[in-house]
This record gives sequence, structure tokens and C-alpha cells, in this order.
Amino acid sequence: MKKVLSILLATLLLISLAGCSADAPKETDALERRPDDSGRTAYEIYMLAQANEAEVSSMEMNMLIEEIFTVDGGNADNITADCNIKLVQHAEEDIEMSVDANIDIGMLGITGIRALIYYRNGYGYCDTLGQKMKMPMSLEEVMAQGAGIVDLMFSESEVTESSVWKEGDNTVLLFKLSGDESAEFMKKTVLDMGTIDSLETIGDMEIEVVIDKDMITKSIVVKFITSASVAGEPAIIDVNVKAEAVSVNDVTITPPTGLDDYMLIDIPTDGMFL
Repeated sequence: MKKVLSILLATLLLISLAGCSADAPKETDALERRPDDSGRTAYEIYMLAQANEAEVSSMEMNMLIEEIFTVDGGNADNITADCNIKLVQHAEEDIEMSVDANIDIGMLGITGIRALIYYRNGYGYCDTLGQKMKMPMSLEEVMAQGAGIVDLMFSESEVTESSVWKEGDNTVLLFKLSGDESAEFMKKTVLDMGTIDSLETIGDMEIEVVIDKDMITKSIVVKFITSASVAGEPAIIDVNVKAEAVSVNDVTITPPTGLDDYMLIDIPTDGMFL
């Protein structure tokens, strides 16, 4: 169980760093869809938003990560992490972040696990399952903890289809990415969950991005399906990541109390937090 949980925690940390442009759609009243008249392709608009977000100094987002397993044609089971993520860049090399996650691991019959994660000044702090731990790590090491999660800075060569349209003041982008082109990081993401023996085929990925009138990403949804072997049995895994920006450039983080009392541990050689 700790192997599965640790991968989820690593995933959350990575997304809060690498996915600061990755945010997911609110359910709102349907708006009229109309053509985009900017003259740019969907990928050009996406990269323009990425460039604008490089100037963002802080962000808060809500994110839901879900993996649904169907093993040997049986009932579906799932792992979900519902979290609030805050990221503040105080200076070029001074990043502060926090994650408040609620995790359910259906396959183990475990629900309502809460994990509080904090990073600042070269240390990652984790408060979960009655344990308070701190780990020395650079930003590069934090990134490596979650290596393999969907990298939202995809290349244009991975895109097989794209479309763009307007809804109110927002621009909506829809991309389909080749499963073959994106296979390596998808394999790493799914295999790292610790309960999967191998991947057989990987379906194409779908990414929907909503960008506001200031050309900042408001939300994103990522979906893909893969077939795999779980405990020697054939399985289908449906992966969904949804995120939504709460606030941009007006975010503060209150550090947890008693950080000096957290138990100091080394990062294990297998790259897991727990």
C-alpha cells in the first residue's frame, strides 16, 4: 500500500511543479461554440499560453487524478487523488509549494487517506498515515520523484489531430496525441503505480485546454486508456487527470507548524517517498 501511496504523492508533487500551466474545467452553463478567428493553430495558441505562464509567480489549483482498473473483465476498481495544490516562486531558485490531498485506493479497500505535503528550502515534508517525515531534496530530485507523469509540454510531432474554438471569452483547444509517440512517459506513469506487471498497448491521449482572455490556461483535462497485465491478469486502465486554476499571481502559502519536529529520512534508492 505504501508503494502505491508514495507514487501518488510523488505524482502530486511533480504536477505542482511541471504542471503549473495545467489546470481543469469547471462545469458551467453551456456556452455557444463559435470559430476562433485569431489565425493561429491550436498548438500555436497553446505555446503562447505556455510563454505567458512563464511570467506567473504563483498559482493555486484543484486537481483530480483517477486511474480506473478493470481486471480480466471483472468489476472496475480505482485509485483517486483529489487535491489542492499551491505553488509560489519567490525567486528563480526559491520555490515553495503545498499539496493537500485526499486519496482513495479502492483495490485495497482504503478510503479517506489525507496527505499534507510541503516543499521549501531544499526539503520536502510529508504528513500522512500518522507519520511526519522530511526529506532533503533539490527541485530536480522532486521532479525525479514523479518522473513519467504526463508531461503537458508535448511536442507538435505527437499531435495527430487538433481543433480550436471560442466559448464566451475563453479559447478551447482539443488535442489528440499519438499513443506510440507518447508511450515512454505513459508507460512510466502507469507502471510506477506498483501493481502493474506490464503494458500491452497504449491508446491515443486526449487533452482539452481552456485558455482565458488573457491567454493564461484556466483548465485542462487529460485522458488515455491502456491495456496491461495486473498480477498476471489482463486489465484495462483508464487514466484521467482534471485540474482547474483557482487563483493566479495572488497566492500565499502558510507553512505547516512544527517542521523542525518532522523525522528526517533519506530518499530511498528506489525513488519512493515512503
